[in-house]
Amino acid sequence: MVIWIAGNPCAGKSTMVKNIIEDKLSNGHYRPVDTIRCTKFDKLLVVGGTYFKKVVSPGLDGDQRGSKKILNDNFKKLIIQEYPKNQNILCETASRMYFNKDLLYWLIDNFEFKMFYLKTDKTILDERAKIRNNWWDKLRTDKRTIKEMNYVKSIVSDEKITKHIKELKNDNMCDNIKNVKIISNFME
Repeated sequence: MVIWIAGNPCAGKSTMVKNIIEDKLSNGHYRPVDTIRCTKFDKLLVVGGTYFKKVVSPGLDGDQRGSKKILNDNFKKLIIQEYPKNQNILCETASRMYFNKDLLYWLIDNFEFKMFYLKTDKTILDERAKIRNNWWDKLRTDKRTIKEMNYVKSIVSDEKITKHIKELKNDNMCDNIKNVKIISNFME
């Protein structure tokens, strides 16, 4: 199954993945396709291989070199190649380069697919951005944040996609711990 963790920037997507995999033994990092890093576990492939060290853009956010078409083609190649080899493939990003209706429709039409949407209050997103303070956060304005929130909302409220979504409140670490259990149990 392809499992996608979605949410606005600073919703806690990368933290969620880090917490899901923290107690798993990695079989190592590799690149099944040229530009996308992955970390392999027993029956789990995590797309984006930077969760074990502190980086600015873990997950698919760190693998955005090239055009949207090239990135989507590489992602599709990775899923086609790795889907039969893994019980679950875990992805997280809100980047429009990957988080778009065309790619999500393709996943829904061709594979078992589930999305966990981390819903977080804008005030909390703003607070987290100040603490995180990466390149995206330094460019953050209310206008840009609202634009991103509207984009994410347009994806998660899409009639075809919404059937595959479980919404999870993710405002604090207690929510995060509860959500890690929900997602981990779902993957078993």
